[in-house]
Amino acid sequence: MAKTIISAALTGAVTPKSLTPHIPITPKEIADDAIRVWKEGAAIVHLHMRNDEGRGSLETARFKEAVDRIRDNTDLVLNLSTSGGGNVSDEKRFEHVVTLLPEIASYDVGTFNWLPGGIFANSPDFLRKCGRALIECGVKPEIEVFDGGMINAAMYFLEKEEGILQAPLHFQFVLGVHGMAKAQPQVLTQLHSMLPAVSGSSISSRSLMVMGRKSSAPLRRGTRRVVT
Repeated sequence: MAKTIISAALTGAVTPKSLTPHIPITPKEIADDAIRVWKEGAAIVHLHMRNDEGRGSLETARFKEAVDRIRDNTDLVLNLSTSGGGNVSDEKRFEHVVTLLPEIASYDVGTFNWLPGGIFANSPDFLRKCGRALIECGVKPEIEVFDGGMINAAMYFLEKEEGILQAPLHFQFVLGVHGMAKAQPQVLTQLHSMLPAVSGSSISSRSLMVMGRKSSAPLRRGTRRVVT
């Protein structure tokens, strides 16, 4: 039987602690949760940071505090987010990545309306800068796919512009965000069918993340035989 790799996304950049006391906010809380899920079998943690007010932060010092504690206590694969830090420069979005050198970093390959809130902006120029930086420092991009067009965008950068992305690509399907692809078995099947191949040999790996327990219910019921 093939092994399942569990990646734990411990906290995003928005949901406040007032909604649930279980959301980690400080770097120590986030690191402690990472250690806890590692003991339960997780292999990867996807890390966002929060500022003192509980909002998303891309401050390198906050990432470093959490990353150092996790590395000292686990053998987890680290996946650092390049989003969720408010209105910052393109370079600031991946500064912590090139400093801390995780195994993986998020690569959000499209701009869209993250309903009911604002615009999740990922400009072509940002994607070029981020892609080059990740190649230079040897960090694997996790290409976040919120709908099918983002697979096409990733393939554009792979095939049309040199030095932005390198094969083999790793895609993560992010389903259930309001306004984007729904968390449904038929959607997952379609996205999986769109993954690239070269000369009949797959050049991609993939993972799945669903936004919330309610959104994931249709997939839990219906995907046992959808993707192999």
